[in-house]
Amino acid sequence: MDGRVQRAKKRRIKRRQQIIDAAAEVFSTKGYYNASLNDLLKTANIARGTFYLYFENFDAVFLELVNQLVQLLIEAVSPIDSRAEDAMEQLLKNIENAVRVLTEHQRLAQILLREAVAISGEVSKRIATLDQYMNAMLVGALTKGAIAGWIRDIEHKQIIATIMVGGMKEVILQMLSQGNLQEESPEIVAGALFDYGTKGLLAAVK
Repeated sequence: MDGRVQRAKKRRIKRRQQIIDAAAEVFSTKGYYNASLNDLLKTANIARGTFYLYFENFDAVFLELVNQLVQLLIEAVSPIDSRAEDAMEQLLKNIENAVRVLTEHQRLAQILLREAVAISGEVSKRIATLDQYMNAMLVGALTKGAIAGWIRDIEHKQIIATIMVGGMKEVILQMLSQGNLQEESPEIVAGALFDYGTKGLLAAVK
């Protein structure tokens, strides 16, 4: 591949990301249903024909935004080794990593948590993929943790896993809406969710 081809490829990648970044700004500020292609074109400072060189339609760029954040979240969460002495710390770290991704990509987080619910079949599939991955990881952690003896055996693990994932989403959404999601939030939010998930609300029995 000669230099001209490489430069052209880099320009295409840069322009595509420019469109994606503009879409993130438009969708996060106006919402999916109030945003328009004209809004995106104006924000990205590109012509309509340029947009269609990179994306088939308006929904395609929205799906790309959802895909990017879903992939970042999946990569941030690692399987837990229940045999390790730091298994609980691994679980806490996973929660912290997921919250940090949402903190560092707040515009995408708003889109995923506020706008991406039941918009289209493909978007719903991607969100379902993320939820299934997170739930399966937590169910596995609950199962292995009970065997290892560092948590009590829970009968309805799937329900508990869903509560934990849903709780994290709602906390992040509320903090985004209130403008309270700051750099220190991952540790604070992860710690609170972890504390509630492992200890509940009842006082320890003496």
